[in-house]
Amino acid sequence: MCSNIGAMSKSISALISMLDELISVLSTIDKELSNLQAKLYNEMRKIDGLSEKEILDAIDIIATKHDMLRVFFNLPNELKKRYILRMIGHDS
Repeated sequence: MCSNIGAMSKSISALISMLDELISVLSTIDKELSNLQAKLYNEMRKIDGLSEKEILDAIDIIATKHDMLRVFFNLPNELKKRYILRMIGHDS
């Protein structure tokens, strides 16, 4: 019985350690996304030819779709306008 309790204790300790690591990773990801969201409007304002409405429409979409947010910030500057216009349905 003591050996079972010892084994359970080791398993619980290992799980707690794994949960701590997971929480740390998720916290880092959340901070990264928050930083990108905070920079989004100013980054879009740098793009010539976008109206305020187009910027706001894009923000409504991209700020909540984290994969798209990361893609936007990793695109070369010359593709960002086309990416935004395509996203909001103004691509011709």
